[in-house]
Amino acid sequence: MDKVHTIVTLEILGRPKEYVEQTIKELIDSIEKEVEVKDKKFFDAKQVEDKNLYTTFTEIEVHFKEISHLIQFVLRYLPSHIEIIEPEHIKLTNSDVNTLVGELTIMMHRYDEVTKGLLYERNALLDLLKKHNIKSPFPERDLGEVVSEKDLEKS
Repeated sequence: MDKVHTIVTLEILGRPKEYVEQTIKELIDSIEKEVEVKDKKFFDAKQVEDKNLYTTFTEIEVHFKEISHLIQFVLRYLPSHIEIIEPEHIKLTNSDVNTLVGELTIMMHRYDEVTKGLLYERNALLDLLKKHNIKSPFPERDLGEVVSEKDLEKS
């Protein structure tokens, strides 16, 4: 199969501004050790409105040896956008699809394992707080509900 030519956008959010800008450069340095980066464009970090956070992004032109390497890259780095420039048509065999689905399944199981571990630890901490009659600093919420900074300030 021909190389897969892509444009990839990666974003970072954090603080302080200098750390965010340095971290994205280090991320790209790390990526360049793994894949063929043909070009890169860095953008200045901007402050997120009404937050003490900064965000920046970079666009990199990457050539992957094969589609499976692109999928591995996506699962590892979670880019915010990918555009495949060429080839225009990608032919996959059953073996290719089995490999890709297998890699995706492994990654999803890892995420599930981490999520369950964090939920267990969270619940253990909440139980410990209740045992010692300490009010939780976090509002009681369903696990899927988003907690805003204002909600945390109220508690």
